Amino acid sequence: MTKSRYEMMEWTPDKVEALWDYASRDPDNFFAYQQGDKIVSYFANELRGVDRIMDFGCGSGFLIDHLLNAGYRVAGADLSTDSLKQASEKYGVRKGFLGAHHTSESLSRGERWPVIMLIEMIEHLDNDALAEVLACLRQLVTPDGVILITTPNDENLPKNHVFCPETGKVFHRWQHVRSWTVESLTAHLSEHGFSSVRVKTVKIKSKPMDRLRNRIRWMQGSRKADHSPNLTGVFRPCDS
Repeated sequence: MTKSRYEMMEWTPDKVEALWDYASRDPDNFFAYQQGDKIVSYFANELRGVDRIMDFGCGSGFLIDHLLNAGYRVAGADLSTDSLKQASEKYGVRKGFLGAHHTSESLSRGERWPVIMLIEMIEHLDNDALAEVLACLRQLVTPDGVILITTPNDENLPKNHVFCPETGKVFHRWQHVRSWTVESLTAHLSEHGFSSVRVKTVKIKSKPMDRLRNRIRWMQGSRKADHSPNLTGVFRPCDS
Protein backbone atom coordinates (compact mmCIF):
# COMPACT_ATOMS: atom_id res chain seq x y z
CA MET A 1 0.00 0.00 0.00
CA THR A 2 1.36 3.41 -0.96
CA LYS A 3 1.86 5.71 1.99
CA SER A 4 -0.03 8.99 1.72
CA ARG A 5 2.22 12.02 1.34
CA TYR A 6 -0.29 14.11 3.22
CA GLU A 7 0.20 14.21 6.99
CA MET A 8 -2.33 15.37 9.54
CA MET A 9 -1.37 18.47 11.44
CA GLU A 10 -0.96 18.08 15.20
CA TRP A 11 -3.08 20.54 17.11
CA THR A 12 -1.04 22.28 19.79
CA PRO A 13 -2.55 24.88 22.17
CA ASP A 14 -0.85 27.66 20.20
CA LYS A 15 -2.31 26.45 16.91
CA VAL A 16 -5.79 26.07 18.38
CA GLU A 17 -5.63 29.58 19.81
CA ALA A 18 -4.38 31.01 16.49
CA LEU A 19 -7.21 29.36 14.53
CA TRP A 20 -9.93 30.66 16.83
CA ASP A 21 -8.39 34.12 17.10
CA TYR A 22 -8.72 34.23 13.32
CA ALA A 23 -12.22 32.71 13.25
CA SER A 24 -13.46 35.09 15.96
CA ARG A 25 -13.37 37.95 13.48
CA ASP A 26 -16.67 36.66 12.09
CA PRO A 27 -19.43 35.70 14.57
CA ASP A 28 -21.10 33.56 11.90
CA ASN A 29 -18.30 31.02 12.43
CA PHE A 30 -19.85 30.13 15.80
CA PHE A 31 -22.79 27.75 16.19
CA ALA A 32 -24.06 29.50 19.33
CA TYR A 33 -24.19 32.79 17.44
CA GLN A 34 -26.16 31.25 14.58
CA GLN A 35 -28.46 28.98 16.58
CA GLY A 36 -28.34 30.19 20.18
CA ASP A 37 -32.07 30.90 20.39
CA LYS A 38 -32.84 27.46 18.93
CA ILE A 39 -30.52 25.79 21.46
CA VAL A 40 -32.20 27.53 24.39
CA SER A 41 -35.62 26.54 23.04
CA TYR A 42 -34.56 22.92 22.42
CA PHE A 43 -33.43 22.46 26.04
CA ALA A 44 -36.40 24.36 27.50
CA ASN A 45 -37.56 21.43 29.65
CA GLU A 46 -34.13 20.97 31.23
CA LEU A 47 -33.78 24.73 31.83
CA ARG A 48 -37.24 25.26 33.27
CA GLY A 49 -37.15 26.40 36.90
CA VAL A 50 -33.34 26.44 37.30
CA ASP A 51 -31.79 29.39 39.09
CA ARG A 52 -28.28 29.29 37.60
CA ILE A 53 -26.64 27.99 34.41
CA MET A 54 -22.98 27.60 33.49
CA ASP A 55 -21.90 27.85 29.86
CA PHE A 56 -18.76 25.69 29.89
CA GLY A 57 -16.50 26.59 26.98
CA CYS A 58 -18.34 29.87 26.59
CA GLY A 59 -15.86 31.56 24.26
CA SER A 60 -16.77 35.22 23.95
CA GLY A 61 -20.30 34.52 25.13
CA PHE A 62 -22.68 34.09 22.20
CA LEU A 63 -24.83 31.54 24.06
CA ILE A 64 -24.69 33.65 27.23
CA ASP A 65 -26.41 36.44 25.33
CA HIS A 66 -29.34 34.18 24.37
CA LEU A 67 -29.64 32.75 27.88
CA LEU A 68 -29.69 36.22 29.42
CA ASN A 69 -32.33 37.31 26.91
CA ALA A 70 -34.43 34.34 28.05
CA GLY A 71 -34.21 35.52 31.66
CA TYR A 72 -31.68 33.05 33.09
CA ARG A 73 -28.79 33.82 35.42
CA VAL A 74 -25.64 32.69 33.67
CA ALA A 75 -21.91 32.31 34.23
CA GLY A 76 -19.28 31.39 31.67
CA ALA A 77 -16.12 29.31 31.93
CA ASP A 78 -13.37 29.00 29.36
CA LEU A 79 -9.64 28.44 28.91
CA SER A 80 -9.11 31.52 26.73
CA THR A 81 -8.23 34.68 28.62
CA ASP A 82 -9.07 36.85 25.60
CA SER A 83 -12.51 35.25 25.20
CA LEU A 84 -13.30 35.66 28.90
CA LYS A 85 -12.30 39.32 28.70
CA GLN A 86 -14.64 39.84 25.74
CA ALA A 87 -17.53 38.12 27.53
CA SER A 88 -16.99 40.18 30.68
CA GLU A 89 -16.88 43.40 28.71
CA LYS A 90 -20.03 42.58 26.71
CA TYR A 91 -22.20 41.35 29.57
CA GLY A 92 -20.69 42.84 32.73
CA VAL A 93 -23.61 45.20 33.28
CA ARG A 94 -26.34 42.82 32.10
CA LYS A 95 -28.89 41.66 34.66
CA GLY A 96 -28.34 37.99 35.45
CA PHE A 97 -24.71 37.81 34.30
CA LEU A 98 -22.71 35.99 36.98
CA GLY A 99 -19.27 36.51 35.48
CA ALA A 100 -16.89 34.67 33.18
CA HIS A 101 -13.98 32.80 34.74
CA HIS A 102 -11.14 30.53 33.77
CA THR A 103 -12.11 26.90 34.31
CA SER A 104 -9.51 26.53 37.07
CA GLU A 105 -10.98 29.53 38.88
CA SER A 106 -14.47 28.11 38.51
CA LEU A 107 -13.28 24.98 40.34
CA SER A 108 -11.46 26.90 43.08
CA ARG A 109 -14.57 28.98 43.82
CA GLY A 110 -16.30 25.80 45.00
CA GLU A 111 -19.59 26.62 43.29
CA ARG A 112 -21.76 23.87 41.87
CA TRP A 113 -24.28 24.28 39.09
CA PRO A 114 -27.67 22.66 38.43
CA VAL A 115 -27.19 22.99 34.65
CA ILE A 116 -23.93 23.02 32.69
CA MET A 117 -24.04 23.45 28.92
CA LEU A 118 -21.35 22.24 26.50
CA ILE A 119 -22.30 23.55 23.09
CA GLU A 120 -20.22 22.34 20.11
CA MET A 121 -17.18 21.72 22.31
CA ILE A 122 -16.42 18.04 22.81
CA GLU A 123 -15.62 17.42 19.14
CA HIS A 124 -12.55 19.65 19.64
CA LEU A 125 -11.04 17.65 22.52
CA ASP A 126 -8.43 14.91 22.28
CA ASN A 127 -8.46 12.04 24.77
CA ASP A 128 -6.47 13.79 27.51
CA ALA A 129 -8.36 17.07 27.24
CA LEU A 130 -11.71 15.27 27.16
CA ALA A 131 -10.91 13.27 30.31
CA GLU A 132 -9.84 16.49 32.05
CA VAL A 133 -13.02 18.32 31.06
CA LEU A 134 -15.32 15.50 32.18
CA ALA A 135 -13.52 15.25 35.52
CA CYS A 136 -13.98 19.00 35.90
CA LEU A 137 -17.69 18.71 35.16
CA ARG A 138 -18.08 16.06 37.84
CA GLN A 139 -16.86 18.62 40.36
CA LEU A 140 -18.94 21.50 39.02
CA VAL A 141 -22.38 19.92 38.55
CA THR A 142 -24.74 19.46 41.49
CA PRO A 143 -25.58 15.84 42.43
CA ASP A 144 -29.03 16.22 40.87
CA GLY A 145 -27.91 18.53 38.06
CA VAL A 146 -27.63 17.93 34.32
CA ILE A 147 -25.03 18.31 31.61
CA LEU A 148 -26.46 19.47 28.25
CA ILE A 149 -24.40 18.71 25.16
CA THR A 150 -24.57 19.46 21.46
CA THR A 151 -22.07 18.24 18.88
CA PRO A 152 -22.11 17.30 15.18
CA ASN A 153 -23.77 13.94 14.57
CA ASP A 154 -21.62 11.21 13.05
CA GLU A 155 -19.49 13.77 11.23
CA ASN A 156 -17.43 12.63 8.27
CA LEU A 157 -14.26 14.39 9.40
CA PRO A 158 -12.29 14.02 6.13
CA LYS A 159 -15.00 15.93 4.27
CA ASN A 160 -13.93 19.03 6.18
CA HIS A 161 -10.20 18.48 5.82
CA VAL A 162 -8.22 21.18 4.06
CA PHE A 163 -4.64 21.21 2.85
CA CYS A 164 -2.09 23.87 3.78
CA PRO A 165 0.40 24.28 0.90
CA GLU A 166 2.74 26.24 3.19
CA THR A 167 3.30 23.35 5.61
CA GLY A 168 2.14 20.37 3.54
CA LYS A 169 -0.20 19.35 6.38
CA VAL A 170 -3.88 18.48 6.36
CA PHE A 171 -6.26 19.70 9.07
CA HIS A 172 -9.96 19.96 9.87
CA ARG A 173 -11.10 23.46 8.98
CA TRP A 174 -12.89 23.83 12.34
CA GLN A 175 -10.33 21.93 14.41
CA HIS A 176 -12.58 18.93 15.03
CA VAL A 177 -10.59 15.94 16.19
CA ARG A 178 -13.34 13.37 16.79
CA SER A 179 -16.76 12.36 15.56
CA TRP A 180 -19.61 11.32 17.87
CA THR A 181 -22.64 9.07 17.51
CA VAL A 182 -25.48 8.31 19.92
CA GLU A 183 -23.69 5.11 20.94
CA SER A 184 -20.19 6.54 21.35
CA LEU A 185 -21.35 9.62 23.27
CA THR A 186 -23.48 7.52 25.63
CA ALA A 187 -20.68 5.01 26.21
CA HIS A 188 -17.95 7.60 26.74
CA LEU A 189 -19.93 9.68 29.21
CA SER A 190 -20.84 6.48 31.08
CA GLU A 191 -17.15 5.60 31.41
CA HIS A 192 -16.59 8.97 33.05
CA GLY A 193 -19.41 8.82 35.58
CA PHE A 194 -22.48 10.16 33.78
CA SER A 195 -25.74 8.39 32.99
CA SER A 196 -27.77 9.37 29.95
CA VAL A 197 -31.22 10.88 30.32
CA ARG A 198 -31.66 11.45 26.60
CA VAL A 199 -29.30 11.19 23.65
CA LYS A 200 -30.73 11.77 20.18
CA THR A 201 -30.06 13.10 16.70
CA VAL A 202 -31.93 16.21 15.62
CA LYS A 203 -31.89 19.21 13.35
CA ILE A 204 -31.45 22.16 15.68
CA LYS A 205 -32.44 24.34 12.74
CA SER A 206 -34.93 22.65 10.46
CA LYS A 207 -35.74 24.60 7.32
CA PRO A 208 -39.19 24.30 5.70
CA MET A 209 -37.64 22.66 2.62
CA ASP A 210 -35.90 20.10 4.87
CA ARG A 211 -39.23 19.11 6.40
CA LEU A 212 -40.90 18.94 2.98
CA ARG A 213 -38.07 16.82 1.55
CA ASN A 214 -38.29 14.34 4.44
CA ARG A 215 -42.07 14.16 4.10
CA ILE A 216 -41.74 13.34 0.38
CA ARG A 217 -39.13 10.67 1.11
CA TRP A 218 -41.42 9.12 3.72
CA MET A 219 -44.37 9.12 1.28
CA GLN A 220 -42.16 7.49 -1.36
CA GLY A 221 -41.17 4.75 1.05
CA SER A 222 -37.60 5.86 1.52
CA ARG A 223 -35.97 3.99 4.37
CA LYS A 224 -33.81 6.93 5.34
CA ALA A 225 -34.59 10.62 5.64
CA ASP A 226 -31.97 13.36 5.49
CA HIS A 227 -29.03 12.90 7.84
CA SER A 228 -29.68 14.77 11.10
CA PRO A 229 -26.68 17.05 11.54
CA ASN A 230 -26.87 17.57 15.30
CA LEU A 231 -26.39 15.21 18.21
CA THR A 232 -27.74 16.25 21.61
CA GLY A 233 -27.34 14.69 25.02
CA VAL A 234 -28.72 15.20 28.52
CA PHE A 235 -26.64 13.52 31.24
CA ARG A 236 -26.65 13.27 35.03
CA PRO A 237 -23.83 12.31 37.40
CA CYS A 238 -24.21 8.61 38.16
CA ASP A 239 -24.32 9.11 41.92
CA SER A 240 -27.44 11.25 41.66
